[in-house]
Amino acid sequence: MTFDVKVNPNNLSVTEIKYDFAELTAASEYAPSSSEEFLMKELMGKISRDYKTDNIVIAIDGMEDVSNVTNQKQFTGIGEVRIGTLVWNKIKFDVVFDGATHKATKVVYKIEN
Repeated sequence: MTFDVKVNPNNLSVTEIKYDFAELTAASEYAPSSSEEFLMKELMGKISRDYKTDNIVIAIDGMEDVSNVTNQKQFTGIGEVRIGTLVWNKIKFDVVFDGATHKATKVVYKIEN
């Protein structure tokens, strides 16, 4: 979705709102565009399969691009994760992508209690 809002500077009221909904593709309901979005999609997908739930929330505290000269991008980082109704736990992750296809070739994480 994209939107444009015009605000009256005198009284800070909204004078006009324009928005366009992005169309979903048949291949996916979610089409990531940045490295962080690709990372989140793959990491959440792996956790979802492992814990058999879609009720996952992740907050990334820090992420580092440790890519080398090959056609791969590698990200390592830390954050917090809540799976289902469980409490928040620390998470460490290591995700490697094929640079050409943006598909994960490795998704490793460790949840610390």
